[in-house]
Amino acid sequence: MKKFLSCICICALLMGAVSGCAINISGDDDDTESTMQSESVSSAADNVSSAADSGNAALGSQSLYVTGTDKQIAIREVDDDSGKVIGQLSKGDEVKLLSTDSMYYYCILHEPTGVQGYVKKAYLTEESSAVCNAEECYIDNKTALYDTREENHKTLQELSVGTAVTVLAKTSGDYWFVGLSDAKTFGYVKCSDLSTSRPQTPSSKAASSAVVSSTVSKPVTPSVPSVPSFYTGSGAAPQTYIATKYARVQTGYLGLRSSANRPNGDTNVIGEMYTNYRVYVIDTSTGQYWYCYCPDLGMYGFTDSKYLYDTTTPTPPSSSTPSSDYEVWEVRVDYGYLAVRTSPQRANDTNIKGQLYTGDVVYVYDTSFTNFTDRYWYVYCPSLGMWGYVDSNKTFPTTTSKY
Repeated sequence: MKKFLSCICICALLMGAVSGCAINISGDDDDTESTMQSESVSSAADNVSSAADSGNAALGSQSLYVTGTDKQIAIREVDDDSGKVIGQLSKGDEVKLLSTDSMYYYCILHEPTGVQGYVKKAYLTEESSAVCNAEECYIDNKTALYDTREENHKTLQELSVGTAVTVLAKTSGDYWFVGLSDAKTFGYVKCSDLSTSRPQTPSSKAASSAVVSSTVSKPVTPSVPSVPSFYTGSGAAPQTYIATKYARVQTGYLGLRSSANRPNGDTNVIGEMYTNYRVYVIDTSTGQYWYCYCPDLGMYGFTDSKYLYDTTTPTPPSSSTPSSDYEVWEVRVDYGYLAVRTSPQRANDTNIKGQLYTGDVVYVYDTSFTNFTDRYWYVYCPSLGMWGYVDSNKTFPTTTSKY
């Protein structure tokens, strides 16, 4: 009997197996198989995505800190100076590095606000202890600007005594991160070669010698100042010069150069002169590019004579109705006021002519002026009835703006 029952069970199992094969062959279970395949592909994609996410997470874990400014700097929507401002950062703020692909910008995430965008590399440092305000210093000993602060660094540019630099980060070790006056060149300089006061340069020594000699001999009026011939860089003003001229440009700046030409890439620009900057012309025998001194910069160099004029440009009207070409932007500050300035730079706050507050509007006329830390705009302020320059990082488009 037991043998009989065992045979029945075995037969039932065999029939079930055959029946199962028939189900698969008939195709009734194709949907299940497709689902399993899809789940397998999805799982593989998830694995790839997870691997990519882990790479981004590694990059996003690096902290950077805002430095080189005592004001807010812009987070922009794209890696361009004209990019829309989508956030603001203050000195010491911590951000997470997301991308280093851009030449002049880092893509960052500001976790407290959730804002993700682009910030200029020059104002971010890896060391929280390196954070500082922008500080003007001078080269005290002939030295070089280096690409890194490592032992195998390479020289970017030779720096002469008296060259003005802006310290943007006081990094640990023997080197600090600085920017040159062209607002385009950045690198590392030995902090031991920096001084907060302008050192005596060959030009100032020669000028002092000329004063002494004039007291013991018959005074003469030289055709050129008593400075080394064609010395370029920072120095005291010349005692004599041919004429006083004024820079005038439609947009941007007029370059003060280290040589009497304009090479590709403007690599010889050592200073930026804006409209109405004074220029003392010293020598015109150098062709189109005259040798001169700019008292607003405290520097000697060469500049294109086509942009030098005998008088300043006419002062804009104290009040007017803007034309349709103007853009209306709104002032927003966290505290205090937005300064209206007489020139497109901060200039130790000696050039403030008016004060704007949150909610005030400005009519934007020219957006081309730049310097180390900000982009300044030439605007008309209807609430004050005056023209001037304002920090664009504190202005935002109104609902009627074209931008």
